[in-house]
Amino acid sequence: MVDHIIAVSNKDKDTFVKKYKLIDKVSVIPSGCVIRPLSSKKESYKFKEKHGIDPLSKIVIFHGSYQHPPNEEAFRLIKDFIAPKFEELNENIQFLVGGSDVPVLETTNFKSVGFIGNMWEFLSMADIAIVPLLKGGGTKLKVLDYLSAGLPIVTTKKGIEGIDAEDYEHVLIVDSVNDEFINKINYFIENEDEMIRIGINARKLAENKYDWNKIGDQLNNLFEEI
Repeated sequence: MVDHIIAVSNKDKDTFVKKYKLIDKVSVIPSGCVIRPLSSKKESYKFKEKHGIDPLSKIVIFHGSYQHPPNEEAFRLIKDFIAPKFEELNENIQFLVGGSDVPVLETTNFKSVGFIGNMWEFLSMADIAIVPLLKGGGTKLKVLDYLSAGLPIVTTKKGIEGIDAEDYEHVLIVDSVNDEFINKINYFIENEDEMIRIGINARKLAENKYDWNKIGDQLNNLFEEI
């Protein structure tokens, strides 16, 4: 009955076309992010001190709603598998997580802050973002947040689904949350130049393709065509 369908990724478009034979009825308009000015190192240190975090430590972040089962699984993987690995590898690494209904707790190198009142402040404290998702559908808006903040990202294939990011260009991509995932985080920590390069590329990708203002223009143009 519909005249047109808007999908958020080419993958979703292909699903509509194959399942319902809607060859000329589907357009892709991606989800997006707000492009804010990047925080300075001084501001990042100030935010870390405000939240009781060592300003000299490397902060690895993840966020999301705890009520969403794939996110809950990711939080548990960080607390029980990823963070403990770095207790031996590098004691200067701290894992910081938060989001709606996320339990507040703290271990040796893992801190869960619960609800995040100021997302940009949260992102500004980070040196690296991780997306250890194994399930879920659609585009992960948290990844767009990380791209917009210019953060180097380690993600599973599921986490980056629907976003046009290339491995070793905009993000680091792995199949699952295993020792390879740990190695990719460590790769960033041990290769500062690569961490900076991929973070810059991530920000450029957000600016060029996922800025809400540009996406709004695309949507307006599509409405006018229809």
